[in-house]
Amino acid sequence: MTGFHDVNFPARLKFNVSGGPEMRVDVTRLSSGHERRNKRWSAPLRRYLISVGQRPLDEIQVLTAFFEARSGPLYGFRFRDPFEHSTAALNQNVSANDVEIGIGDGVATEMNLILGNGRQVTHPIEDSLRVAVDGVEIFTGFSFDQSSKKLVFDQAPASEEAISAGFQFDVPVRFENEQLVATRTVNNAGEVSDITLLELRF
Repeated sequence: MTGFHDVNFPARLKFNVSGGPEMRVDVTRLSSGHERRNKRWSAPLRRYLISVGQRPLDEIQVLTAFFEARSGPLYGFRFRDPFEHSTAALNQNVSANDVEIGIGDGVATEMNLILGNGRQVTHPIEDSLRVAVDGVEIFTGFSFDQSSKKLVFDQAPASEEAISAGFQFDVPVRFENEQLVATRTVNNAGEVSDITLLELRF
């Protein structure tokens, strides 16, 4: 990975977004008609299509500046997935008991942040992070390490203690586009071609 800028896709830009998880599977059809399928990725990566359409020129300028600051597809950035960005149920607040992320062994001080389906989260919103040990929320003694992308405890949780967490999160992505195509239309407005964002694996 060339680089990553720890900045968010501009929140003021409200576009239509479609997308979801993508798997990479090689499929070979044999002469008998049977198939051989080989899973190349251990976990899916998400792809998003952003339909920009006609926008005020000031919004196009914001998007263009953000695209140029990332050098197109060179640098990654944070993107808020409109379909899944919190461990909490829809329209509910995050709680420290949202997802069980591991069991203490008295030795390990690091754990991955995961969702209920096992998906690893590498870019949580840190000030939203809440943690509980054996069902009791704790407020100190832990942090999120940006280098390892893991939850780190000052002291290892005791053996058999259940560790749970709740948080909001972003998806690390980059632009697939090497060019941002904008067209001036009417007064103080223009159109921008669709943008594709690809999730990055950390």
